[in-house]
Amino acid sequence: MSEQTSQFHGSYAKFPATSEIVALILAVIPFCANFTTTSTHTVNGRVVESSYIDYVAIPCGILAILLGLYSLTKLKDTADSDRIKRIGAIVVIVLLGGYQTLSGFGVFHTPSAPTSAGPFPTPLSAEVIATKMATTMPPPQASPTPTPTAEGAFTWYVQGKEAYEQKDLPAAIEAFSKAIELDPEFVDAYYQRGGAYSDQGANEQAIADYTQVIELNPEHAPAYNDRGVTYIFQEAYDQAIADFTKAIELDPDYALAYNNRGYVYYKQELYDQAITDFNTSIDLTPDDSRPYYNRGLASVEQEAYDQAVADFTRALELKNPNQAGIYNERGLAYFALGAYQKAVADYTEAIELNPAYAEAFDNRGQAYYKQNAPDQAIADHTRAIELDPANADAYHHRGLAFFIQGAYDQTAADFTQAIELNPDFALAMHDRGVLYSNQGAYNQAIADLSQAIELNPDYTRAYYNRGVVYHKQGAYDQAIADYTQAIELDPESAPTFAMRGKVYYAQELYDQAIADLSKAIELDPALAAAYLDRGAAYSAAGEPEQAVSDYNKVIEMQPAFAGAYLNRALVFVKTGVGDREQAILDLEQYLKLAPDATNKEQVQKVLEDLKSESAP
Repeated sequence: MSEQTSQFHGSYAKFPATSEIVALILAVIPFCANFTTTSTHTVNGRVVESSYIDYVAIPCGILAILLGLYSLTKLKDTADSDRIKRIGAIVVIVLLGGYQTLSGFGVFHTPSAPTSAGPFPTPLSAEVIATKMATTMPPPQASPTPTPTAEGAFTWYVQGKEAYEQKDLPAAIEAFSKAIELDPEFVDAYYQRGGAYSDQGANEQAIADYTQVIELNPEHAPAYNDRGVTYIFQEAYDQAIADFTKAIELDPDYALAYNNRGYVYYKQELYDQAITDFNTSIDLTPDDSRPYYNRGLASVEQEAYDQAVADFTRALELKNPNQAGIYNERGLAYFALGAYQKAVADYTEAIELNPAYAEAFDNRGQAYYKQNAPDQAIADHTRAIELDPANADAYHHRGLAFFIQGAYDQTAADFTQAIELNPDFALAMHDRGVLYSNQGAYNQAIADLSQAIELNPDYTRAYYNRGVVYHKQGAYDQAIADYTQAIELDPESAPTFAMRGKVYYAQELYDQAIADLSKAIELDPALAAAYLDRGAAYSAAGEPEQAVSDYNKVIEMQPAFAGAYLNRALVFVKTGVGDREQAILDLEQYLKLAPDATNKEQVQKVLEDLKSESAP
C-alpha cells in the first residue's frame, strides 16, 4: 500500500472524519434556515408554506447523502471503538440529507385549510335579503415548484373569480369547471362554481357543488349556509334549516346563518323561532341591516307593528340596499296602525326611489281610500295596473274606490277583471256578491258568495253576507244556517248574533230572538240596533216593560235614532204601558227625525188619534 493511500485510510481510523463534518453541515444548514425564511404561496387553491432555501436544499441534501455513503465504505478502516459512532453518524447524515432533498421538491409542504373572507351578500329577492357567503382567495403568488396540473388549475380558478366578479356567470362556470378537471379535489373551485350556478338559477347544480365541497371538507360552514340558501329557492325548508343549523354548529358566531335560518322559520310561519334567530344575528352583527329587516317582517305577522316600524327604520338607517322595499314595508306597518298619512309618506318615498314600483302605487291607493280620498286612490290603482296589468289586487282595490264614489258599474267591472286574472280570488268574489246584493241581484249575489265559500270554507264574512241575502229573500232557514256557521267560525261576532236574532223574530221565535239579541248586547254593549230589535221581540212576546226599557236605552245611546221613538210610542198604543203624553211626544219626534218615512201617513193618523183621546 502506498504512503498516500495509507495516510488517506488513516484519516478514517478516527471519528469523526472531515468529510463527515462537512456532510453534517450540508444537511443541517438548510434545515435550520427553513425556520427563518418561510413564505406562503398557493398551489391548487390551497395556501402552503415554503422556504427560500429550497433552491439549495436539493444539492446540499444530495452531497450530504453521497458523503455519508462514502463514509459507509470506510467502515473497515474505522477503529472498533468508533465504528458504532460512525454508523450512527452516517444514518443521521443520510436521513437529514434525504429530508432536505425531498423537502426541496415540496413533498413536506403542508396545505392549510381554505380561507374564507367575510360575507358577500347575494339577495334572495328584493324583499327577503337572506344571503349567502362567498370565499375569496389571497392574491396569487408564484410557487417555487408548482406542478403543471396545479398551476393550470389555479390559473383557471383565478379566471373564474374574475369572470364571477364581472357577473359573467357562463364564463365563470366554464373556468371553475376547467380548474376542477385539472384538480378534482379543488374545494374552492367547487364552492365558487356552486355560487355561480346558484346565481344563474341552476339550483340542482349548485346543490351538487356545495355537497361536493362538504364531502371534501365536512367542516366548511359557508358551504352548508349556501346550500341552505339554495334549498330556500326550492322551498325545501326542512333541508335548509338542517344546513343552517349545521353551519351554526360548526361556527356558533355565524351571524348570517342565524339570519337565514330565521328567514326560513318566517316562511314556515314559526315567527317566535324566526325572531329568536334574528335577535341572535343582530347581537352578533349589530350593524347588519338584514336581520333588522327580516325581524320587521316577522313582527308584522305577529301584529307587533310598533316593533316592525322600529326595525324597518333601523334597516333604513343602516343603508340596506333595498331602500324602496323597506319604505313600502314600513308603510304597510303604519297602515296597520291606522297612521295613514305616515303610510302615504313612506309609499311616496318608495315610489320616488323606484318609479316603476307597482305594489307601492297600489298600497298608497289603499291608504288614500282609508282617508276617504277616492280620486287619489283611483289614480294610484290605475298607475299600478299600467305598470302591472296582471295585478288582480290593484283591480280589486280600484273597484272598492269606485264603490265609495257610487260608480257601481266600474266597481263591478274591476271586481270581474280581478276574478278573471285570479279565479281563486275569494275576496273579490265576495265583494262582487255584496255589490250584487246591494243592487237587488240576489241570485247573482248568492252565486258569488257561494263561490267565495267554496274557495275558502272558513270565510266567516261570506257566510254572514250570504245569510243577509237569504234573509232579504225570506229564505229564513238558509239564513239561520249561514249565520249559525258564521257564529261557529267566530263566536265573538255580535252583529252575527244580532242578525240571527232578527231572523228568529221574523219567524216569530221570540225566545230564540231575545237570546241571540241578548248575546249580541253582551258581546257589544254599544250595539244600539240590538237593543232596538230586542225591544221589538220583548213587545211581541208580551213583555212591554222590558221593551220600553230597551227603547229607552237606544234613545239614551243615539238620541237621533228615529225608530226607537216610534217603537216606544207603539208600546203604549198597543198595551197602554207608559205615558200617553210621552207617546205623543215620541211620535212627533219620529216625524221630525224621519220626515220622508214611507209610513208617514199611518204615523200621523196614530198621532191624531192619541191627541183626540187626550183632549178634554
